[in-house]
Amino acid sequence: MTSQFSPLLHPETEEMVIFAPDHLLALPRPDVQTGPPTGAFDTSTLAAHDFDVDTRTGFMPPEPPLTRLPQQWELWELALEEGLASKLQLADKPGSSDADRYRASFWQARVRELPVLPTAQLKASEILLRRGHHVLAWMLHLYIRTLPLDLPEIRIPPPISVPLLQISSHLQLPPVLTYSDDVLYNWALKIPVPLTIASPAPALDNLRCITLFTGTRDEEEFYLSSARIELKGVQALSLMRAMMDEAFVGDSIAIKRITSYMHSLAGVISELTTLLLAVREGCDPQVFYNDIRPWFRGADSDAHQRPWIFEGLEVDPTLKQPTELSGPSAGQSAMIHALDVYLGVDSATRVVAFFLSAADFNR
Repeated sequence: MTSQFSPLLHPETEEMVIFAPDHLLALPRPDVQTGPPTGAFDTSTLAAHDFDVDTRTGFMPPEPPLTRLPQQWELWELALEEGLASKLQLADKPGSSDADRYRASFWQARVRELPVLPTAQLKASEILLRRGHHVLAWMLHLYIRTLPLDLPEIRIPPPISVPLLQISSHLQLPPVLTYSDDVLYNWALKIPVPLTIASPAPALDNLRCITLFTGTRDEEEFYLSSARIELKGVQALSLMRAMMDEAFVGDSIAIKRITSYMHSLAGVISELTTLLLAVREGCDPQVFYNDIRPWFRGADSDAHQRPWIFEGLEVDPTLKQPTELSGPSAGQSAMIHALDVYLGVDSATRVVAFFLSAADFNR
């Protein structure tokens, strides 16, 4: 009886390593004339640049993200800076005072008085767009999460809503905080060290965050734990890419190399697990749940179920009220999903869902 699984031979132990028939490494190369079957993953090209993956930093940008926009958009930077410096408190935080509510109301009024800044020139630069989305999305959540709880709906003023929707449309990102804003584009180097051929990626212990709601070490460590996993995961991406190259060759030597790479990948995954578990050393779970998480909750996590209404859409007929307002999650990490898909953890349906969601949140 013919086995439905594809065997590989470990180069040292001669033990069989078995792959399910729908696993990437067990798939045949697509026919050059007809292409892959309907619904099947196309393995004919797996170039890193096809998926915005840098060979040194993976899904993270290859250079430290921009920390301030040019003068034309300085009002955004100043507004966010002022809001964070004011130490605004969550509207639903127990024990908030009249002074807390006054500071929040004062800052919100200042935001509403801002002009609606144009975004056309931002679109000439991916770097500027990323920073623009970062600043406006953080401002959005700071504004929403300090609004009085007795409001029947949450209305986002045009100075935030219009440019954020325009930038989000261009980047194909939701107009809220995403994993991209909190992690991928929220890091800088503690000590500026040029990235070189000898040291192509930032050291994991030389990272700091650009923007924080609370300014606490707990919040910074929460974001940086994901950033470190992204950078360390580059080794996994490299191994997966090497295995795909060998799978296309498909001879006995290639099979031995694939098996060796799989064992190396297991070691990298173990290191990623260690980095993940280390988050508790710097981020207290109670502090995270009560003081940090509420800031970046999306519309679907609002305990009061108030609708979010983006005002000012009439100034740009291309804009529509958004529907994807879930907020950030480490589950949006393309790195983790890539491992799941590659190792066959996800079903075919979830593979499709991954590529769609990863495109949304990691662009």
